[in-house]
Amino acid sequence: KEEPVRVASFRAGINRNIIPDILEKNDNIDVCTATSTYTATKITADNGKQLQKKLLMRYTDVDFWQVFTFDFLSGRKFEEGDMTEKPQTAIITLRLAKELFASAQVIGREIEIGSRKYSIVGVVKSPSSAAMDSYAEVFVPSSLLNNPKMDQPFSVSSAHGRYDIYFTVKDRKHIKE
Repeated sequence: KEEPVRVASFRAGINRNIIPDILEKNDNIDVCTATSTYTATKITADNGKQLQKKLLMRYTDVDFWQVFTFDFLSGRKFEEGDMTEKPQTAIITLRLAKELFASAQVIGREIEIGSRKYSIVGVVKSPSSAAMDSYAEVFVPSSLLNNPKMDQPFSVSSAHGRYDIYFTVKDRKHIKE
């Protein structure tokens, strides 16, 4: 069986509801993900360690981990409960775990970014910053982005949003070279 083709699409900031309202209805699309980035400038660990530097946070969903490949060193990917129950969960990179805790064994530990605390549920191998479509140092559930305007059904008038959309397709013949 041929591997799914990864396709970067809609990188201009779009309403995430294009996925259920349009893309999931396309028979050739396999998995879709909506992702948004944010730059944090301060992070505090539950051990009191603080970092004052620019950190890239990525708001993701469950399907992000199917579209992009990461090496999980411990813990888990996001699950549906992370999206629907809105717990304050985070997946961090090994590099950040070592900076904050001097250890990779951080599952269940907490970090604070802004005024929000997150419980660490996963640690991934630190990705290359050259992988711009998937790179971050902290990953959090996209359901934590509370903006009713962005949750409107997708239409021409509500197309603008905060998300980049990526998807895999089932059959290469639908991709233009």
